[in-house]
Amino acid sequence: MKRLIVILFIFSLIIGNLFCEETSKRDSEIKNEAYLSIGTVSGIGLISGFAFAITDAIGNSLKEEEATQEDKPFEAFSINLGYNLFLIDFLGLGGFLNFERVGPMNLISAQLKVTAQYGWTHFKFYHALSGGVLFIDDDSITPIFDVTLLGLKFDFEDFNIFLEASLPSTAMLKLGAGYYF
Repeated sequence: MKRLIVILFIFSLIIGNLFCEETSKRDSEIKNEAYLSIGTVSGIGLISGFAFAITDAIGNSLKEEEATQEDKPFEAFSINLGYNLFLIDFLGLGGFLNFERVGPMNLISAQLKVTAQYGWTHFKFYHALSGGVLFIDDDSITPIFDVTLLGLKFDFEDFNIFLEASLPSTAMLKLGAGYYF
């Protein structure tokens, strides 16, 4: 898995460096971007979900009376709402709120984010690093970080559509849309 991530990262850097436009040829302007994305569970949510499912199954099997609970669907999803300020075309500063539901557990995080992007006018690669706090079912608060290993952005004049892969605290795969204002 590590080799695959390293290979994809190096491949994106090579492609980006070979075919990208020079930043001096572009008009640099400040851009505000608000975005919304949905995705799978995070690495933390995946591990927690497995642990919960195993302990719940063991607990139910140890009960002496017959289990009469209805089968409830196991919900596992993530929603992300964020903002980026691009002071220059390839560097963005921002923040986001992430809500994730894994079974009966809710994970809510608030993080600050630094994004580096490169590519063509309408197609860009990006990577990001973020850090903040994670609230777990209103019981505990813990520091958290997230790394966007690779993001693909289809960038238009007023909006964009993106797909990204992140670890460990937000959705491992996200699909979303952003609006420039």
